[in-house]
Amino acid sequence: MNKVMNILGIISRVLIIILLLTTTLLSIGTAYIMFAPDSLPKPFRLMYDLNSIAPTPEVVLTPEPTKMVEVAPGQGIIVTTGAKIINLSGTTGSKYIRVTISLEFNPNDPKFSEMKGEIKNAYLTQFSTDINNKLPILDHEIITIIATKTYDNLYTAAGKESLRKELLAGINGQVLDYKVIAIYFTEFVIN
Repeated sequence: MNKVMNILGIISRVLIIILLLTTTLLSIGTAYIMFAPDSLPKPFRLMYDLNSIAPTPEVVLTPEPTKMVEVAPGQGIIVTTGAKIINLSGTTGSKYIRVTISLEFNPNDPKFSEMKGEIKNAYLTQFSTDINNKLPILDHEIITIIATKTYDNLYTAAGKESLRKELLAGINGQVLDYKVIAIYFTEFVIN
């Protein structure tokens, strides 16, 4: 019985060595076929049909986008974001602000000043729809910026002007395809 176990041990070691040698040779052969230059002799060459993998992208030249015509504050499109009640920073909820903000947007159509009648109404309707779709982004930016302010930051005229500038930069950074040219506080109550 002992001789049989010794023979089976030898056979299993030989099989393991054969298996390891075979795996090693197959790995080396695969690496040689894949990575060796095609100028060296190979049992076969890999051929790639690149057209079936990914088509070559076409280069499409698009015209430069038309630049927006800047309008002066008071001549843009005004959108009111609605009243917001926001806790002020550092007050543990004891101080809050109730604020209503109107945003004046620069029209993104350079022919806006020339529009009249139904064409202008259709443009304003589409513009309002687009802005209303972005209203959650605008509200989030407004609330996030105001919530970082303290009572001392906001109760002075300089504080309100600083907030206006920060909101202008923040909103324009979030909504890139529209430009806010002015911000109006139509309600500003700190309690």
